[in-house]
Amino acid sequence: MIWKKLVRDYFTFNKREKRGAYSLIVLLTLLSGTHLLLRFYPDQHQAYSELELAEFELFAQNIEYAKPIQVMSQVFSDTSLNGEKSIVWRKFDPNLVSLEELVDLGLERWMAKRVINYREKVKPFAEVSDLKKVYDIDTSWVNQASPFVDIDPKFKESTKFKTNDGFKQEQKVDSLKLKKIDLNLADTSELKSIPGIGSFYARQIVELRSRYKGFRSFDQLLDLYRVSDETLTILSEKTTIDTTVIQRIDLNSCLIEDLGRHPCITWKQARIIIAYRDQHENFKSVKEIMRTDVISDSLYLKIAPYLEIK
Repeated sequence: MIWKKLVRDYFTFNKREKRGAYSLIVLLTLLSGTHLLLRFYPDQHQAYSELELAEFELFAQNIEYAKPIQVMSQVFSDTSLNGEKSIVWRKFDPNLVSLEELVDLGLERWMAKRVINYREKVKPFAEVSDLKKVYDIDTSWVNQASPFVDIDPKFKESTKFKTNDGFKQEQKVDSLKLKKIDLNLADTSELKSIPGIGSFYARQIVELRSRYKGFRSFDQLLDLYRVSDETLTILSEKTTIDTTVIQRIDLNSCLIEDLGRHPCITWKQARIIIAYRDQHENFKSVKEIMRTDVISDSLYLKIAPYLEIK
């Protein structure tokens, strides 16, 4: 029949066409539902936006009044623009000042403890320059603090003696300084003569010196086992370091073992340095080891005093 043929030709769908029709129906349903919802709630979104706008305008107005307050807070803040704590300087006696007061005056807490240990276990501060004897203290801080240091006269050590004329004069004990012991030359007996340095530390110092082939600075004493701040302070005050006696390693004749055993250089770095030397037919200068890419600027400053070219 003709009408059945027409229905079959125009109203029969394959699977792909059916999926497309179903998708279209779902989409139209969603659009119709959204339209109905907006008709039921026409003003809610708009009212909320107007409320937000009003609050924002009020906030913007308040900012204009807040600006002067921000400027004033920067002026009177305890923190400077670079993030460092500003210091309110006042007169103080380093022999009497407390730990917290030293921290308020700009010292790190660990350094403030070291200052107190020095005055209690080494000797009181007789003058401003004595502060620089505290191990590893920042000398720039001492210079800043100097005008505010007020030392009680009772702490200023002095002796009185009669001259040939019978007149009494004062002489500071500091003028009678004993000869300092050289850490690069002293044996354990000499080191034990330093107050606070017993057999334990004396033996450690000699062994560490042997590993380094001589000390170049007091910072290397930090490698001592369980060394205290008081011990470091005593050593920095009672000893000296003669760097001319350091045993240097010849870069052009040394073995990997010679470099690898040094505390500043790892075995891997030693092998790379020797391999570079062999490839380039010896070093022309000590600084040339930086071309190996395993020696940084900071490491070079530590190791250079122990190297030479013969």
